[in-house]
Order: sequence, then C-alpha cells, then structure tokens
Amino acid sequence: MKRYWPLAAGLGFLLVLSMFLSGAGSTPSGQPELVNIDDLSALKAEFNRSADSVRVILLLAPSCPYCLKGARVVENILQNHKDKPIAVFSVWERILPTDWSKPGTTVLHRLRDARVRQYWDADYRVASAVRQTMEARHLDFNCCDDRGVLWDMMAVFPPGAQWGDMLPEPLLVDGTVEEIAPKFASLLETLQASPNIGQVELKP
Repeated sequence: MKRYWPLAAGLGFLLVLSMFLSGAGSTPSGQPELVNIDDLSALKAEFNRSADSVRVILLLAPSCPYCLKGARVVENILQNHKDKPIAVFSVWERILPTDWSKPGTTVLHRLRDARVRQYWDADYRVASAVRQTMEARHLDFNCCDDRGVLWDMMAVFPPGAQWGDMLPEPLLVDGTVEEIAPKFASLLETLQASPNIGQVELKP
C-alpha cells in the first residue's frame, strides 16, 4: 500500500495545482466579478450602454510587469478624475509564458475604481476587434504586437460613439499603457474644461 502513496500525493498535488491555475481572483469592492469573454456580445452591450462616458479598453497580460505598472498608472488617473464619466474595460490576455492562469486578486486590485470592468479573454477576441478597427481606419501604433495579438495597449473612445459591426474610431490608441497614459490624462483634462462632454472634440 505504501508504494502507492507517492503516486497519490503526486496526483493530489496536480489536482490542487490545476484548481489553482484555473481559478480567478476576486475583483475589488464595487466591481462585478471577472467575466470570461466567450463572445463579444456582452462586452459590446456594456460598451454601448456607457455611451455617455469616455470609454477605455485596456489589453493587458497578468504576469507582465509593464502591464501591471500601466494598470497602476491608469488607476491613479481615475482617482484624479473621480467625477468624470469614464468606463474602463480591462481585458486580460494570456501572452507571456508566465501567464499560466486568469489574473489573481492582487493583479485585479491594480485597478480598484468602481468604473472599471475586468475581463478574461482567452481567445483574444477584443484584441482582434481593436486590430480590425485600426486596420480599417489605417491607424498606426508603436506597440505592442505578439504574434499578431495586440497587448499592453490602450484604446480611448469618445462619448456617443457606438460599437456596431466594429469598434468606433478611437481618439487614442497605442501602447505601452504606461507610456500612453499621460495622453489619456490630457484628454480627460480637455473634457474637464468643456461644459458639454458629449460635444467636445478631442485630439491625441
């Protein structure tokens, strides 16, 4: 019987490891739970329901230190604009070899603002949607592309624009998130000075 103990212990360890890697962390208080993206319909509906806000899509990898720094910078910007109508859709993707699983609690808490919605996109559907719009609009970007998948990138969309057959044209789209975030902050300052958020025309 003793000879089976190493096998049983090994199988138990693999089971626990599998459960750990397959599970997601908890989102901060005030945010819905992490959502798995099986298709784009739910995200598209939420995006369009937030049409009175500036909408931001973040494409991030959960173990990428630069992505995590970028998320922290975006959180700081949100805290500096607490009264602004902003909707942030943080989309986590598996990019690096160390992205073994969905983002854990520590990662998800990089973005604590209640205006943030967090997603896990195993099939890169959102990144493909962003690329589709960029190619259709002939928009250039400096970073980042991993074997055809966009990541560590921010796309900012104006109030009023709707997501139909494809995403609307962004006001700002580029990466890394940390590097492009100051331009996002400048856009918000432009909105802050406008009496009508729906009428202002922003330029990167």
